[in-house]
Amino acid sequence: MSLDFDTLVAIIVIFIAGFRAGEMFFTLRIREAVKLEAKRRGIQLESDEVTELVVRKLVIEKADNSLLLYDFEDKSFICQGKTVQELAKNSKEYGGVDIAVVVHDKEHYYFINGAIKDAL
Repeated sequence: MSLDFDTLVAIIVIFIAGFRAGEMFFTLRIREAVKLEAKRRGIQLESDEVTELVVRKLVIEKADNSLLLYDFEDKSFICQGKTVQELAKNSKEYGGVDIAVVVHDKEHYYFINGAIKDAL
């Protein structure tokens, strides 16, 4: 019994494809087993979730002796203060602002976790 070249190539290709599919299946099974065992033991593995960085756009308006901080897009009031530093602190404390780009006159500031930073 002899095999021609095309049949031999087809058998080799099918063997390689089957081998790779089995290897991928085995890898997935091992990965799931490791995750289950880690969860059972209370070990926190790296999260598959991607956290999205939200940078809010805010604007400062001056009113009498106070500075008022508003959301640039929906014009909602965030907080007020006497200085830009106080606005940064109050925006975190009262407005829940973690990261923001703030415009005041021709200046811009970065509020990061209640403080003014030079850059993001």
